Amino acid sequence: MTIDISPVTTSRTDSLAISCVYAEESRGVFEDCLSGASISSDVEISGSVDDNGGCITLRISVRFGYGGECARCLDPVSGSFDALIERTVITDPEIPEETDEDYVSAPDGKLDLDAVILEELLLTFPTKLLCSESCPGICPKCGRKKKDGECGCDKKEIDPRLKILEQLLEK
Repeated sequence: MTIDISPVTTSRTDSLAISCVYAEESRGVFEDCLSGASISSDVEISGSVDDNGGCITLRISVRFGYGGECARCLDPVSGSFDALIERTVITDPEIPEETDEDYVSAPDGKLDLDAVILEELLLTFPTKLLCSESCPGICPKCGRKKKDGECGCDKKEIDPRLKILEQLLEK
């Protein structure tokens, strides 16, 4: 979604409110970067673009629910994602590279809100969903969930490169 922030950049107003909802049919652009998770509710975006004495600042809040599978045990996982994004807006198409500031470019007073949100999702959304931080996963031999109890599989595994030496132990 592209937002026209020219009323703020041309000093016609000091603040521009942002409020939008991405319904199911338009939120697919965000699901592509969620590491196998799916968005289970509307993506709600609210915030503002403010001119603070010549320094234009974008402040938005992004909220949505998500679901997926635990990366260790494959149990269903659900949660909510909340992010506060704050960026300095510059109208010059050339963003300075040697700076600690988080800039977003808005040439001609047009701000690409999707790009800002996608960047934040890539940086802050978990790369692996877990049902709990202490999830033990599944047995690599039989596939039983370790949190359901011991499966009885032999945990001693011989390095395949040394497997031939096992024959010496049997004699």
